[in-house]
This record gives sequence, structure tokens and C-alpha cells, in this order.
Amino acid sequence: FFIGVLIGTEQVMLAVVIAILTGISSAYKTHIKKFANTFSLIEWSGILQLLIITALVLPLLPTTPIDPFGIFIPFDIWLLIILISAIGFVGYFFSKYFCEKRSVLLMSFLGAMVSSVATTTALAERSKKENSNDILLASGVLMAISVQLTRVFLIVILLSEGLSKQLIVPVISMGVVTIGIATVYYSFLGKESKKQTRVNAAVAKSPFEIVPALKFGVLFTITLFTIYFSKKYFGDGGVYFTTVITSIVDVDAIIFTALLSFESNKMDLTLVGNIVAITIIVNNIAKMFYVFFFGSKKFFKILMLPLTLIVFVGIVASIIIM
Repeated sequence: FFIGVLIGTEQVMLAVVIAILTGISSAYKTHIKKFANTFSLIEWSGILQLLIITALVLPLLPTTPIDPFGIFIPFDIWLLIILISAIGFVGYFFSKYFCEKRSVLLMSFLGAMVSSVATTTALAERSKKENSNDILLASGVLMAISVQLTRVFLIVILLSEGLSKQLIVPVISMGVVTIGIATVYYSFLGKESKKQTRVNAAVAKSPFEIVPALKFGVLFTITLFTIYFSKKYFGDGGVYFTTVITSIVDVDAIIFTALLSFESNKMDLTLVGNIVAITIIVNNIAKMFYVFFFGSKKFFKILMLPLTLIVFVGIVASIIIM
């Protein structure tokens, strides 16, 4: 009846989609029911909590700044909190239905497509849990960094017609080192990580955890205000300082801005190259802080040397091409 109403109101595409989904659910009703029965009560509760903060809370938040400086947009901050919570949420169910290796690496890859910082934070928080394979989680962080560097490389290629070694050498150098270290870490993973990892319903925790995401949201907000005041009081001379502060939470925004400014002749190639290098180097230094702050001590020790080496290679590559 509802599909007929949609067609009558000329919403044909929505009617077709609902009809297809209805047909699929009818054809696989038994399988869907069996799958739903694998969820515990605490898991259903976690699913509902994520839906509440997404579908009920998010639409109610203002999409415009509520502070006198025009910085704090509740909708954007809450969306970031949802993203970090969702990465951990998806990782929980990956761990339940896939082997541990596949679940962590798949979560890292998909999460880093959106935010490598958020993915690193989620993996670091997971390292505090019992029975976590810290080397595997470290491999996930390295994969997230690899995806991030690949994304930056593609952005540079697509947006910069005046492509130069100043832009790509640091990115490629850090990417090669990251992939190499990740491969070594992955090869050291024990056979236990290949076994199917199931979540014991009796001791299972909720797949939804918002506290780590809230911590990151607070840090992100503080960073936004720092960026604003640095621009206000330092002007054009604060471009490097602004780049450093922005890179703590994001790389895409500042790189997009720098490349577009280069294309419109507002920045020279040397300045853009320096900004790209500083952005990816500082962002990976910031990841060391996130790992230390959100992760276990053992997890930090495992990643400290690789992250330091990645940053060192980026610095050396940037100095050589100057």
C-alpha cells in the first residue's frame, strides 16, 4: 500500500528501492532471522544507542556557528563524534564475524578512507581492552597511515597541474616506509590471530562506546579555536603556524586549500610544497600523541619507533628537495 502511495505521489525511485528491499527481505527471511538471533541484548542496545545519537540527536543540532567567533558548529562536531564511534562499532562486529586479522585490517582500510586520525584513535582505544593483539592493531594503524598518504598523493595529482617533486617526494618516501614496516609487522603476527574470534555474550561489552569519541571531539574543538586565533593575530605570517595546528586533526582540508591557492596563483610552489610536507609530518606526530593518550603503554611502545621513523623519513625527504 505504501509503495502504491509513493508511486501515486510520483516518488517512483523511492518506491522501486523499497520494493527491491522488501523482495530481498522476503526471499532471505530465514537467513536474516538467524543472523539477528546471533546478537545479544547488550549488542542490540549498542545498535540502538548509535541510532539514537545519529538519527535523533544529530538532526536537532544547529548547522551554523553558535559562538560569537563563528567557529563552533555543533552539527559538525557531533558528526565527527559519530564517525569515531561508528568506526569502533563496525570494528566490534568485524571481530565477531571475521578472523581478527581481517576485521582489524578491513576496519583500518575503510576507516582511513574517511579519517586516519579517527581510525588511529579507535584502534588505540581498542588496545586497552583485554586479549587485544597489539601488533595486529599497530599494523592497522600503519595501514591507516598508508591509505592516508595514498589519498594525499592522489589529491596532489588531481589538483596540481604544476606537479613537482617538492609535493610528492615526502609523500612517496613516507608511504614506502610505512608500507614496508606494516608488512614486517604483519609477517610477525602469530597463528592465533588467524583463528576466528568470537565475542563471548556473557562477557561482551557494548559495541557502542562514546567516551573516547567525546574526548576527541573536545580536542578537535580546542584545535579549531586555536586555528581561528592564530589566523586573527598572526595574519598571513601565521600560515605555517596555522598549518601545524590544522594538521593535528586533519590533512585534507589544509592540502586542498594550499593546492587550490597554488592553482589561483595565491601561493608559490615552494610554499605549497612546504605546507604539504609539514601537514603529513605533523599529522603523524599527532598520531603518536593519540596513541599515547588513548592507547595502552604496550601499544605505544610498539608504534613509537615506526612512527618516529616515518616522521624522520618525511623530514629528511623534505630537506633534501628544498
